[in-house]
Amino acid sequence: MSCCVSASTLRVLDDLTVPFTNNMTERDLRMLKVRQHISGSFRSDKGAQRFAVIHGYLQTAAKQEQSLWTVLESVAHDEP
Repeated sequence: MSCCVSASTLRVLDDLTVPFTNNMTERDLRMLKVRQHISGSFRSDKGAQRFAVIHGYLQTAAKQEQSLWTVLESVAHDEP
């Protein structure tokens, strides 16, 4: 083992809650690129920002195992 390996790099060996890879993050970003490729681009910066906010909010809810429908209802009722 190298002397330059930090403890945080090997945390995955001791803490099973730490993901082994960053694939979740890459998967989250991929959706934005897919959306861009399908439509060519967003029609406006504001539309892209709105998409990112909604997508990020729903991704967070999914990772916390919350019902996406319930989350959307709470946002619509201004109760996030």
